[in-house]
Amino acid sequence: MKTTIRHCESEDYYWRIRQFLREVFLLNDRREVSWQTARMDYWRWHGIENMGDGTLEHDVFIWETSGGCAILS
Repeated sequence: MKTTIRHCESEDYYWRIRQFLREVFLLNDRREVSWQTARMDYWRWHGIENMGDGTLEHDVFIWETSGGCAILS
């Protein structure tokens, strides 16, 4: 399976990542074995906007397969 790595290029990527985290949570029977959506939201809306803790464009990467599946980094 070939993957492509790219920076989070726009706000649309944030929403794709958020949906991915929701799906992973459900696939794991609602066990917290990956980042929770709330944790990503907190970092996005408080960490970045209020505290200047990084940016989506420089600090978030996604890996996509040809089928469009995303893997976060």
